[in-house]
Amino acid sequence: MKYFFILLVGISFLLSCGNDSEQSSSATPPADPSPVNLNGKSAVVASPDIIPLVNPKANNPKIEIVVEGLGAGTAFLINTFQGQNYRLDSALVDAKGRMVFEENTPYRSGFTYAVFPDQSNIQLLIDEDQQFSMK
Repeated sequence: MKYFFILLVGISFLLSCGNDSEQSSSATPPADPSPVNLNGKSAVVASPDIIPLVNPKANNPKIEIVVEGLGAGTAFLINTFQGQNYRLDSALVDAKGRMVFEENTPYRSGFTYAVFPDQSNIQLLIDEDQQFSMK
């Protein structure tokens, strides 16, 4: 009887520690994330197959931003999808605080943050008009 009880407890334990593969997700995690550290928070380059498609009316982006008093460095466009940040693009910032984000294909639509070398940021809404400048 003692062995039967130990066997029963062992089988119960094994069954209760089952595989969690039954849980399905609406999107798969990024296949090969490339982390970017932004002021203690991380952003990754997500797999393009889980991010919504580009607006077909969108033009090729050319976003020029000038921030007076900003030093030279690298700025990033960070987008968010399903609670995960990913790097959309990067640009060099010159000594006058001027940066240009430019690509041959349109960016994916959505709320985007421009993160500057001093870790300050602004929020942008990217959709079909992807050619603008701001100061």
